[in-house]
Amino acid sequence: MSIKLAPKEGFAEIPEDVLEKIKELRLTRARQITTRINELKISRTNTQGSYRAQQIDAEIQGLYNTFLTLKKVGGGNVLEGAKRGGLSDVMMRMRRLPFEKFYLKSRLSSHSGQQDWIIGLTKQILCKITISHRGIGGTHASAKTYDMGKYFIAILCQAIGTHQPTFHLMPESDPTTMARHMHHHVSSGQYGNMSRTNPLDWTPANCYGSYSAPIHGTFMNADIPELFRMLYLFTSNMNPDSPLLHIAQLPHVKEVKT
Repeated sequence: MSIKLAPKEGFAEIPEDVLEKIKELRLTRARQITTRINELKISRTNTQGSYRAQQIDAEIQGLYNTFLTLKKVGGGNVLEGAKRGGLSDVMMRMRRLPFEKFYLKSRLSSHSGQQDWIIGLTKQILCKITISHRGIGGTHASAKTYDMGKYFIAILCQAIGTHQPTFHLMPESDPTTMARHMHHHVSSGQYGNMSRTNPLDWTPANCYGSYSAPIHGTFMNADIPELFRMLYLFTSNMNPDSPLLHIAQLPHVKEVKT
């Protein structure tokens, strides 16, 4: 089998504690799915009506497929490829993401108790924004390229397998800024009794657009590489019509002059 080359600028760095935390999250989610499947099977025996029974059967099958992936621990050589879903596959997919490094941060939150965050530092992000203009002669489009710098993308491990995805997008140049991104920001009115110094304590607002279903789905499936890939895409794409922030409100984002 041919050896896969490293992506441009090299592989992302993944410490052992991050991989162990991913393994733990996968096993925890697998146990949750087992419990849910058993509940659905009991509900199935008491269900009257073919439509509801078909719904339950479909949910069981979907959960079972996810369970089989999460339980895989085999692999193969990380560089040469690995069995889809095994830990070696997870490591390979993480290393090939456009990130410089990942690390684990555990802390005791004053309002939420124990928190474990997997945090990735992206590589430099360049974003192209196309804007349409109407005028004489019809509609014209112009494109501008912006240097967004690098971002810390943090996911809350305790949110994996829940319907409440929790993550932070923080520019490396100013992690404590409230104006983080056109589609993700925090407000001083949302702190309450939360820490005013640690940005991981702040409650962000998100404008998901078409990313809502994929982000929620990867949190539920405990697919950590796909989750970081999806959040990277969410970070690297900016919609000039965002209802949260305008690009002029992001001082860390600079237009690239051509």
